[in-house]
Amino acid sequence: MSLTGTHCSLACRHCNSHYLRHMLDGSDSKLRFEVLRLANKGAKGILLSGGSAADGSVPTYEQADVIQKLKRDTGLKLSAHTGIVNSSQAQALAGYLDMALVDVLGDNETIHDILGINACVQDYENSLNHLSSAGIPLAPHIIVGLHNGKLKGEFRALELVKKFNPGVVVIVVFIPTKGTALEGVAPPELEDVVKVITKAREMFGVPLSLSCVRPGGRYRSMLDMYAILGGIDRIAVPSRKAYTICRELGLNIVEIPKMCCSFNISP
Repeated sequence: MSLTGTHCSLACRHCNSHYLRHMLDGSDSKLRFEVLRLANKGAKGILLSGGSAADGSVPTYEQADVIQKLKRDTGLKLSAHTGIVNSSQAQALAGYLDMALVDVLGDNETIHDILGINACVQDYENSLNHLSSAGIPLAPHIIVGLHNGKLKGEFRALELVKKFNPGVVVIVVFIPTKGTALEGVAPPELEDVVKVITKAREMFGVPLSLSCVRPGGRYRSMLDMYAILGGIDRIAVPSRKAYTICRELGLNIVEIPKMCCSFNISP
């Protein structure tokens, strides 16, 4: 659910507000209606998102009081894309967040050239520190291939995340998206994605998730197979190939419907 509707203060080269158009609109007075509607339909939780402010944060914290009351009234699990946050923003989020979904970038050039914000890698480390200090469980997201489909800073991002004892690490894969500046760029090589997954598996004993944000078609089928072989624990919107390889390996398959892969929730 986007708390900013389709508005974003940035025009990132990989997104340009495209993904906001596919979210529920929770901006302004629509937030309470949408949350209660979902709760009444039996939803387990909501992922709060939205366009970025100029400072790189996703301003869900601006409606913290309203969201906190809605959480008390509904009992829904609430996670949020946070972006870059300062200490006061993290404290506001701590009033209602069950999980902070933080994109972590490990390369200054990518931050400047792709996202177009005046920030640096240290700002992402500071954000993780603020959120962790506020007591919010962390689900850091590592975006593979964001720099024009190439690896650039992903392993440094993993090193940053390692400092903060995340509850889960999520692997996101860059999708060349129509209508953006990077629509003609190739997605990252499968080999590069697997390198990041296997490195993450070596570094972390917590669950490792493959995000719903990854290319489709044959690419997805092949990636899902390699990801499982590389140690992925969870896959959002798995391909048929994912089921096949799990059965061949004798793995236990647990399906959890309508829930973000960042959460460890039994079916």
